[in-house]
Amino acid sequence: APMGAPEPLQVVVASWNVGCTEPPPESLAAWLESACGADVYAVALQEVVDLNSPVSYCSCCDGGGLSKEAVGWEERISAELLSYERVACRQLVGMVLLVYVSAALAPFVSADVQAAGTGPLGFGNKGAVAATLLLKGSSLTFLCCHLAAGKKGPHKRNAEHHALVSRLRLGVQGSAGGDGAPPAGAAGRQLLFWCGDLNYRLALGNEEVRALAAAGDLPALLAADELTICRVAGDAFAGFAEGAIHFPPTYKYDLHSDGFDSSAKQRAPAYCDRVLWRAEPNVSCDAYTSHPHLQSSDHRAISARMRVELLPFEPSLQPAFRAGRSVLEALAGAMRRCVPCLEPSTSAYELIGSVPPSVRDSLAAKYGDPALTG
Repeated sequence: APMGAPEPLQVVVASWNVGCTEPPPESLAAWLESACGADVYAVALQEVVDLNSPVSYCSCCDGGGLSKEAVGWEERISAELLSYERVACRQLVGMVLLVYVSAALAPFVSADVQAAGTGPLGFGNKGAVAATLLLKGSSLTFLCCHLAAGKKGPHKRNAEHHALVSRLRLGVQGSAGGDGAPPAGAAGRQLLFWCGDLNYRLALGNEEVRALAAAGDLPALLAADELTICRVAGDAFAGFAEGAIHFPPTYKYDLHSDGFDSSAKQRAPAYCDRVLWRAEPNVSCDAYTSHPHLQSSDHRAISARMRVELLPFEPSLQPAFRAGRSVLEALAGAMRRCVPCLEPSTSAYELIGSVPPSVRDSLAAKYGDPALTG
């Protein structure tokens, strides 16, 4: 793109509560929208491990590692996105977030990951994992969450949303007020995509929901959607946008079936699984869909294909961006990806300490980052 012109970027956000199952034999290509050749893929999984097993909490996956269950999913997804570079990976109990970028973008990207548990004692049966990508003067944060279950109203889910906003750095400068809105001057440059099993339900009786779903009356179902009601009222996800929903509820299905829950519990269908983004004029949604051919879980997989106009690089904003993540840390992140045997706990200063002083000085002069000198 010419200097001063926005740079188009295609982003795919794919989410699936896999219900403690292994990757299915069916192709994942349609869900991941791999054929579209996007620039960035963010893949969010929930319930990769059994949330009722104490073992899942003992191996808490610190240091960037993945559980054996998550490794199986990561291998299948990476095989589907073979020409892409994985730049971020984080697991917290059942939640996994994987972010991939094209080979052309990879040299310009640095990434930071984080997690916050909101379940009992904060152990992480619910909560979120997030990754922030710094890219050409903008930040793109992808958040995968699993919020509180239950049909007794949205209040606990709303509270967990606000807790995550306050605890996580949703952009390189972190939260700056309501729902992590970016500070003045950074609008359109600190982008946030929020997806996962948000667990919001439909404010209707079970029989009515099933009848409306059977009739394909999506407008009547969506009029009772708790998430939309809360978002419009400003109770949670204020300032967020969502693509138009033209698919049936994503929960709860009998396994390997198109039928809703026929067990003794007869759980009511709902749109639990969603992709939202913080509303910005340079972000839009080209496609938003579920993938009913994937039936190994009681949830349907969903994906959103997003269009981002990356704003021109603005040098005057860079000191504010560096306040959240220095060039030193960005370089250290790149080194960790290039040298997998490095200990995750190795500090940025230890890594950069191996770089010749002349190289550090030239980088400091180029980027104006004093953390690189001395």
